[in-house]
Amino acid sequence: SEQRGGRGSPDSISVQGDCYILVSNDVDRPGYLSFNMRLTQDDVDAERFQVLGYDPPRRNDVPENSLFVQLQSVGTRALLCADENKGEVFLLQEGDAQSKDQNGSYLFNEAWELVPDEDLSDDILSQLTSKLVDPNMR
Repeated sequence: SEQRGGRGSPDSISVQGDCYILVSNDVDRPGYLSFNMRLTQDDVDAERFQVLGYDPPRRNDVPENSLFVQLQSVGTRALLCADENKGEVFLLQEGDAQSKDQNGSYLFNEAWELVPDEDLSDDILSQLTSKLVDPNMR
């Protein structure tokens, strides 16, 4: 059960063939998210992710044009998860990603909501939608 963590959240997604790399701009220097959840300046060292479709729980506050996905490491098949309370991201195997606290609440978010904005254009969102992998085919 591998668990590697880092601070922050991905700001945008860059297409690299059939996989994606994550770019963070909310730090002193922009960087790519690496396999050890640290920022690297070289996209060669960036972790590659496959985008999996995700069926979100029914909520009334979900924008109509948003898309929910899971980001799975191409190398380890671990999911990119977030601990929103700590502001950290982790690569977790699926069983670890679904861990709960003593109250029965999930410790990590294993899905990401993508909404078009200036960092994630409609074109990239359309590309993501067309390349989604059915999570049942993993």
